[in-house]
Amino acid sequence: MIGVAEKGYATMRVTANATGGHSSMPPEEIGSVNLAKAIVAIHKNQFPQRLEQPVLGTVQALGAHKGGMIKVAAANPWLFGGMIRSQLGSSSNGRAQLHTTIAPTMMEGSPKENVLPQSANALINYRIAPWHNSAAVMEAAKRSVGDLPVTLAWDRAPREPTPVSSVQSPGWNAIKAVAQARDGNAPVAPM
Repeated sequence: MIGVAEKGYATMRVTANATGGHSSMPPEEIGSVNLAKAIVAIHKNQFPQRLEQPVLGTVQALGAHKGGMIKVAAANPWLFGGMIRSQLGSSSNGRAQLHTTIAPTMMEGSPKENVLPQSANALINYRIAPWHNSAAVMEAAKRSVGDLPVTLAWDRAPREPTPVSSVQSPGWNAIKAVAQARDGNAPVAPM
């Protein structure tokens, strides 16, 4: 497996500000509830799974070595793409290769169990697929939360995904030749 692209990396901060107060007299609008609604809305709106490069190249290179129906399916993604996505999407690792991932990771709010937070925050980590960018991710998150009283901002500047390098280039051919010289029977695939 030769890496020809890298996913982007971004962490979004979701903030819900509210009046705060004591849990014995909660107001109608509670920041931590709005934060929870926003997290669920964002997570529910997963990016669609797509069979794009470099994953398609991986499937085709490895499928060519398998033979039989796997080889036929890998060589004809226009016909078997749904089946391939379904098979890859059946594991966390495979699913992550097919789309931009959304992972709520950290939450903070009240300093005490009986105090309503004036500000509740969550971090959502994204690994951005090569066919997306941070602007598309932010737009999707804003659409997901709609008119919920939360703010969305990048925790720090996102690292955009790299372009997908060509598997037709002289550099690819040189690395592939070295890999095949070590073991001529092993398939060489982009990842």
